[in-house]
Amino acid sequence: MSGIILIDLETPSPSANVNPATDVMNELNKIDEVSEVHRLEGNHDIFVRVNVSSKSELDNFVATKIKRIDWVKSTSTMLIIKDKK
Repeated sequence: MSGIILIDLETPSPSANVNPATDVMNELNKIDEVSEVHRLEGNHDIFVRVNVSSKSELDNFVATKIKRIDWVKSTSTMLIIKDKK
């Protein structure tokens, strides 16, 4: 079973010498359950696909692993119920 997490990032101050998207993507790539990480342009900043066994595991994953990463402002979470191609 897979889940999709769309992440919105905090915006650093103009004088800050940081790249939140790169920092967050690097942290996400260290997590075993993460199978895909993509930088987006549009309504959200990062797309993440994770392998989980249930909706409750997905919710717990977001709360304990994603939302604890610096620069993550908010998330939108979806459980994939069917894959095709």
